[in-house]
Amino acid sequence: VVVDLRDAVLDEAFAAASLEQIVEYLEAWGAEVILTNVAPLSEKVVAGLETSHLLIRKDLPEAIATAFQISEAQKHLL
Repeated sequence: VVVDLRDAVLDEAFAAASLEQIVEYLEAWGAEVILTNVAPLSEKVVAGLETSHLLIRKDLPEAIATAFQISEAQKHLL
């Protein structure tokens, strides 16, 4: 799942907790989460998220390409 954070400035309280909860729900469903377009002011918040393995890509096209690569790799594992 690609989460585009374009134009989102995340505060360290409410927004960080909300984003972390969303990531945890998606991971619980077995989805890989890819964050993209993280604003410089939000980098500290994203770095502090307590997730097992969170992927971050610079821009949306790169994130989408990564999502397709993960999908292809998982198809071959089944």
